[in-house]
Amino acid sequence: MRKLLVVTLCVIGMLSGCSLSGCSMDGLNPFSSDSSPAHEQEQVQDNHVQEKAVDQMNEAYTLTVHTIPNDAHVRFKYYSEPFQNGMAIPDGRYTLVIEKQNYGTVIQNITVSGIDMELRVVLYPLNTEYSLQVNPDVKGCDIKILNIKEKYKDGIMLENGKYLIQVSKPGFEEYQNWIVINGSDAIVNVKMEKFVKKYALLVKPNVADAKIRILNIKIKYADNIKLPVGKYFIDVQKSGYQTFQTWVRIVDKDVVVNVDMLKI
Repeated sequence: MRKLLVVTLCVIGMLSGCSLSGCSMDGLNPFSSDSSPAHEQEQVQDNHVQEKAVDQMNEAYTLTVHTIPNDAHVRFKYYSEPFQNGMAIPDGRYTLVIEKQNYGTVIQNITVSGIDMELRVVLYPLNTEYSLQVNPDVKGCDIKILNIKEKYKDGIMLENGKYLIQVSKPGFEEYQNWIVINGSDAIVNVKMEKFVKKYALLVKPNVADAKIRILNIKIKYADNIKLPVGKYFIDVQKSGYQTFQTWVRIVDKDVVVNVDMLKI
C-alpha cells in the first residue's frame, strides 16, 4: 500500500497547474502555487527516489548453511521464523545455532546486508570414550574387566559407566574393585598383597543370636571367616548371659570354637 500511495502522489503532482476540459484549476489546486515544468520534474524525481527506497526496504536475501555432518540441526536463536536452507530474510543481524547430538554446538553471529549469504559450518565430535589404565605394583599380572566382553589392554577406551576390575598373579591375593568412569580418563593404581594361606574360623555358641566379634582385627566376624596364621581375641555376648572372651590361635588348620554361654 505504501508503494501504491507514492505512485498516486506522483500522478497528482504531474496534473497540477493544467487545464481539464478547458477549465483552469488555478486557485482551486493546492499545488498551483508553483506549476513550472522544472518544479514538476523535481517532484517526479523525488517520488522515484521514495519508490526506490520502499523497494529496498522490502528486499530480502537468501541464507544457505552447509554443515558437516550434513544432518546437523540449524536454528535461529532469536529470530521468530524457523530456519530453512535458501530462505529469504531481510537485512539485519542474526544468531544461528548449529547442533547435533554428541557434537560440539556452534553459535554463529551473521550480518545480512544487501547480498545473499552462504555459510559452511563444521561440527566436531565430543569425546564420548575415555581411557582406562590399570597399574599393579608388580609385573606380570593378569588384568580383566569382568562385566564387559572386551579384553583389557593398557589405555582401553570405555564409555562412562562402572567397571569391575580384577587383577591376579600366582603367589598374590586376587584384587577386585569397581571403578567409575565419568567424563575423564581413569588411572587405577593397584597394590598387590602377597598370598598368605588362610584357614577357616567358626565360633559356635550354645545359644542362638549371640553377637560374635574378633576384637583385635578390623574385619567383621562371619561363620568360617578365612584368616591367616595368628592369634585372635574372640568376644561373644548376648543379653541375659555372661560375656565370653578368649584368645584363639590359628596355626595350620581350620579352627572351631565351641562356646558355653552362662546365664547371669
